[in-house]
Amino acid sequence: MASNVVEPRWSHVRATGRFARVLSGCVSIVMFGAVSNGVFGLGGGRPSQGELLLWGVVTAGLALIGVRSFMIGVWIGPTQTRVRGWLISIRFDNQEFRRVSSVGYSGLLNEGNLDGSARHLKAMLFHVQETRGPRQYYFAGLIAFKKTSERQVSEIEQRIVAAQQHATSSRDSRAR
Repeated sequence: MASNVVEPRWSHVRATGRFARVLSGCVSIVMFGAVSNGVFGLGGGRPSQGELLLWGVVTAGLALIGVRSFMIGVWIGPTQTRVRGWLISIRFDNQEFRRVSSVGYSGLLNEGNLDGSARHLKAMLFHVQETRGPRQYYFAGLIAFKKTSERQVSEIEQRIVAAQQHATSSRDSRAR
């Protein structure tokens, strides 16, 4: 007999990755404008093949960065959580989740926090208990201002704990 229970789908945690999308959009506009001006600029001359190639490569790279920025974020499913940053992505069972914390951002934007902006800019640090031991995953791509980051951390923890409890209660009810 087929079960009529509909399994919940993956859901995106609101505003995770938004800063990355805004940043990539701003950088893309500036870079595209600068390269386009250099290639097709005010000089009035016809661009060389090398300049056109450069323009094409930069445009394609900016497009890839823009597409990747829409993939950054946190998605929570019924049994697993998926976290995507600029360079790394992880997926872990919700039962392995221990906690997520909002930590000061230190990276390319603030040159390793030389300006002290980590008080206001936060990234996420996921603590996961894997079979090979505890691990921590730092996601600079999930950068946000302090208040937003704290709200996101709270929402992530609540939703994963709820998924853990749902999985436990489902297991218990099947065992009876």
